[in-house]
Amino acid sequence: MINKQIKKSDLNKFIEQLNDKYEVYGPFSKGKTVLFDKIDSFDQLELSKTTDYPAKKFFLPNNQELLKYKLNKAEFDVDETKRVLFLRPCDANAIAILDKVFLNEYSDPFYKARRKNTLLFVIECTSPGKNCFCKSLGTDKTHNYDLLFVDKDNKYVVSIGTDQGRLLTENSLFEGVMIEGQNQITCNKTLRIPLDMEKHFNNKEWERVANICLFCGACNSVCPTCFCFDIQDVPNIDLKSGKRVREWEHCKLKDFSRVAGNHVFRDDRDKRFKHFIYHKLAYFKEKFGKQLCVGCGRCISVCPKDIDMVEIVNDLE
Repeated sequence: MINKQIKKSDLNKFIEQLNDKYEVYGPFSKGKTVLFDKIDSFDQLELSKTTDYPAKKFFLPNNQELLKYKLNKAEFDVDETKRVLFLRPCDANAIAILDKVFLNEYSDPFYKARRKNTLLFVIECTSPGKNCFCKSLGTDKTHNYDLLFVDKDNKYVVSIGTDQGRLLTENSLFEGVMIEGQNQITCNKTLRIPLDMEKHFNNKEWERVANICLFCGACNSVCPTCFCFDIQDVPNIDLKSGKRVREWEHCKLKDFSRVAGNHVFRDDRDKRFKHFIYHKLAYFKEKFGKQLCVGCGRCISVCPKDIDMVEIVNDLE
């Protein structure tokens, strides 16, 4: 396969070209925090660390206005801003998972517009984080990209995933090259998912860990594949107009399963903790053929009680 290559010294020129047509985002260091933010040059990218928060906010914002209404009329707009997003393979795989939820059986127009107008430029990892376990799930590699950048000495080998990506490489900064565009990484953690997860459903380990968990929802907030949301109508003071908003919802919180009649289906702590793990590793796979987890390790890094999902699942064996 003929790939392209670009010199590292030409990457800032490439970003300048992109900024003429797109808003360009990537991992950006702000003090001790690494976030996805706008960039003006390739030098601004923080490539040595996993972002503290995932890329899903570009497609599923944590607080999103769906429509405005007045009496019996409603109007809505979709975000068609053209963006380029530099990200790691695990985050690209997470977006592929969100695509299955929001584009397949029931297409979400708000997600669809943002996804259609965002190009994914994946930079293959050379330094996985201390809590990463993507290799265990095969998510250290991805096919979900417009362009894939692989570090090779003083250049990047660039694999092309879409026609849109190809068009952006048809300029003097890129040249064709017969080089394998792939590196290998080693993660500090290895997840071993039992083949018979259902046999461990009543394991006493869930109750023990649930008594440690604060159920603060931090792991839900930083997970790149958590997609649950709540929809609320927010009326104005005239009670004739208002807006409808969508907000992230977290399965670790007790009110998540509260229904009419004030009944909570998962009132016990171990039920909520267990559901989070089983949805990531079993339930979603039963329907879509792959785990909901991409092994980014953010849930471990953010936990105030140092709960390690990998250790818990491995101990089930």
